[in-house]
Amino acid sequence: MASTSSTPPQAKGKIEREHPYWQNRRPACFASENIAARAQANPHITDLRRHRNQHELHRELQMKPQQAWALARKEKRSVLRPVPRCPWWPFVGSERPVIPVADDGRVPIGTQRLRGEAAPKTKLILCHHPTGHHSGLAALPDPKTKPQILFSILP
Repeated sequence: MASTSSTPPQAKGKIEREHPYWQNRRPACFASENIAARAQANPHITDLRRHRNQHELHRELQMKPQQAWALARKEKRSVLRPVPRCPWWPFVGSERPVIPVADDGRVPIGTQRLRGEAAPKTKLILCHHPTGHHSGLAALPDPKTKPQILFSILP
């Protein structure tokens, strides 16, 4: 008889096992470099990822991740999925605080105060994208609607 329990599996996959490793390693690395801001941290994350992929052995494969990727591509074992056709996709990886629009209709972004298409004294969703640019949305993501983009600022 099949189990009717709704408890998710307790085992972690290969990818998930790497997350705690990186979560524990980054704070010490950033502290040693006196890094406190995301803009300062991003280049270091790229360097850590490059080091991991090019120099550290994968414990199960006994080869470096970059070697494993090159071998998989050579043997045509790699399948990259296309980006989902979802209008909300560009906002998925962004931080999205809710912020007020000032009386003059401007929105504070860093040291700038920019005009968006939102009424004064309303609130909007300010998206901080991993690419460094910002966008303003009228509402949080809802798969039943399309995003209403109030402004977008590229770096």
